[in-house]
Amino acid sequence: MIDFIIGKIEEKDINSFTILSNNIGYKASASLFTLSELEVGIETKVYIDMVVREDDISLFGFSDTTERDVYKLLNTVKGIGPRLSLQALSGISYETIILSIKNEDVTGLTKAPGIGKKTAERIILELKDKVDGFNFKDELSMPKAPSKNSVIIEATDGLVMLGFMEYEVSEIITEIYEDGMSVEILIKEALKKINR
Repeated sequence: MIDFIIGKIEEKDINSFTILSNNIGYKASASLFTLSELEVGIETKVYIDMVVREDDISLFGFSDTTERDVYKLLNTVKGIGPRLSLQALSGISYETIILSIKNEDVTGLTKAPGIGKKTAERIILELKDKVDGFNFKDELSMPKAPSKNSVIIEATDGLVMLGFMEYEVSEIITEIYEDGMSVEILIKEALKKINR
């Protein structure tokens, strides 16, 4: 079982990253939170969950152990697997997830992508007695706005997928980004500037 990997981040996209360690490139799926913390070309330590199935071995990477612990906890709930757990952790902070469970706040959990009311109720029912070890201040219960880095990364990757070169768009996106701007608006504004 792999617990963590120390190596250089070789590349990343909106869903995963590749880390080079001892001449082996390990590709791991990750949340937007973790991806926003990683920098390409920088040596770093990432924590790993390795999921082994009959026909597949998948790696899931995390920039800190608390996010991995919350991810593993979500995976214990019936009907929630690694992909949905990561999707939820990309939409709201892990502090918000834990505090929503502790406070039995169904609405707070449904703000996570892919988590509907019934799933949120099931998460609370199954996990409310398992979250005592997590201690966050109540003011963190409000969902965090996407960080500047995560919005810029997503917008850049979106334009690269449309066929633009990263070096062409990264500077433009950084220039036009304003606080609170969504990925969709940032891409639209960048396209206007590119097409002038």
